[in-house]
Amino acid sequence: MVIVGGGPTGLMLAAELRLGGVDPVVLEELPEVSEIPKGNGLVGQIVPMLDYRGLREPLAAASTWAGPIPRFSFGPLELDLSRVGVSPLHIMAIPQRRLERLLDEHLRSLGGTVRRGHEVTALSQDGDAVTVAVDGPKGSYRLRARYVVGCDGAHSLVRKLAGIAFPGVTSSELSRIGRVLLPSATIVAGTGEVELPGVGRLPAARMMRTPRGAYSLAPLTTLDKDARPGTYIIFTSEDSSVDADGPMTLEELRASVARVLGADVAMSEPQWLTRTVGNSRQAEQYRAGRMLLAGDAAHVFGLGGSLNVGLLDAVNLGWKLAAEVAG
Repeated sequence: MVIVGGGPTGLMLAAELRLGGVDPVVLEELPEVSEIPKGNGLVGQIVPMLDYRGLREPLAAASTWAGPIPRFSFGPLELDLSRVGVSPLHIMAIPQRRLERLLDEHLRSLGGTVRRGHEVTALSQDGDAVTVAVDGPKGSYRLRARYVVGCDGAHSLVRKLAGIAFPGVTSSELSRIGRVLLPSATIVAGTGEVELPGVGRLPAARMMRTPRGAYSLAPLTTLDKDARPGTYIIFTSEDSSVDADGPMTLEELRASVARVLGADVAMSEPQWLTRTVGNSRQAEQYRAGRMLLAGDAAHVFGLGGSLNVGLLDAVNLGWKLAAEVAG
């Protein structure tokens, strides 16, 4: 059994297979866990599911919040869950890099490992197995496996080589995201709100929509205990016809905020800047012969949530695949 991709979905699937008595080979192209900011935490059924696996306590220790919440913003729609008594919606605010490290430790505790720095370059299958060509730190080699699962992201090589189509839609809006420092004088103590002269208080960690797009401003300390105070995750979304060539800059993010919000927000010391265009896509099938898909390789969501569903994919697929291998 080979798993291509050692991100959260691949790690979770490997652990589930180990619980089912299968020892998978996990191949990850990157030499170590990426420090690039990605997922900002977990939402929904995956949180109690992790509790069933005994993972809630170590994950909660690394998060800023773990448990039910009375309100949740889904895009511009705010859900008031306080009216149902005990909220059924759980979240776990944890940076993806920490999640990956803890899932890696979980896999190791079950006797599994990840081959990091091993890139899959080709796949071919016959009636009995899949042949996997790999470039590793010590050279190229091949593996034969009864099954291969692609947990290798939205641009999945496994999906492409399996000949599985990935239809869907691409958003007409361009999103910009940055982690930047805001002036302390503009931050409202205790709430994380941002106060601008002539505009008023901007809510923290809520998606707000204007006639020109959408924006949000979230204190990074709500996600990362070690974050520098005053560091915010700034998000904008606007019509993609606005020019965006070359590497993104702080000036570009600030200009986008000014267009969407209608006011300037002072910001400095960018830690990370990126652009993205939202895609909503789903693989036409999750299996082609002995090659299967899970996580972003199988589906991506324009409004987010891929990480949650990917981990649930792993839990769902793991016991079934282990049972199949065991006969």
